Amino acid sequence: MNALIFTTILGIIILYLGLTKNKKILAPAGIAGLLVTLFLSFNDWGLGSAYFHNMVVFDNFSIAFNISMIIITIILVLGIYPQPVFNLVEASVNTMQNLLVPLADVLPALPL
Repeated sequence: MNALIFTTILGIIILYLGLTKNKKILAPAGIAGLLVTLFLSFNDWGLGSAYFHNMVVFDNFSIAFNISMIIITIILVLGIYPQPVFNLVEASVNTMQNLLVPLADVLPALPL
């Protein structure tokens, strides 16, 4: 539960940091907050608690899912994974443009 509460507070902090002129602090603050959230999630491992008459249940499966999502978010914020994806998307768009431009010249000549 502490990780959930801290993640909510972190989102509000990042929201207000985004209003400042210094945008370079967003990524380090986000990563630092996610690392704290990761630590809090590891602390909840094995406790198995339920809140609000079992509407919110924190078992080891939900904590493992939370930990995996935090790690993936840290990787995305660091920019390790998106760079090859952006290059692949750019190459795909260029390839599609090269294929569709000649096709657009041929289509008006086809009899319908």
